[in-house]
Amino acid sequence: SANVVQQPKGRSKALPFLKKPAGLEGYVGNAEFDPLGLGDMLDMKMLREAELKHGRIAMLAAVGWIAAEVCPFPFYVSLGAPSDPTAWHDFFVDKGPLQQVLLWASLVEVLCLPGFIQMMNGESDRQPGDFG
Repeated sequence: SANVVQQPKGRSKALPFLKKPAGLEGYVGNAEFDPLGLGDMLDMKMLREAELKHGRIAMLAAVGWIAAEVCPFPFYVSLGAPSDPTAWHDFFVDKGPLQQVLLWASLVEVLCLPGFIQMMNGESDRQPGDFG
């Protein structure tokens, strides 16, 4: 018979030297990986909302990067922007228009805040990440 190592009770499967995170119980894909214990300290609705939002922003950034590589805006040359897309960030930070990204992202956050607050207070049946 093969030697089977028994996992101690109350220990995480992913990190057996840590206690099993109770805040992750009942979620799909629970691998009991929560080394900082955020699932026990913070509301899981807030953590799920943040994870979905950051994932969507990362996907938009990846599409934006590819789109800028494939078809750059023709007026970039007239602004004196470098031809290398990796240098555009520094160029537009120096010139100032990249600050609009911060302005518009902040506006989106402010407009989404009431729905998030209602969800956290239990005033709506909205699920994390569902804006429809």
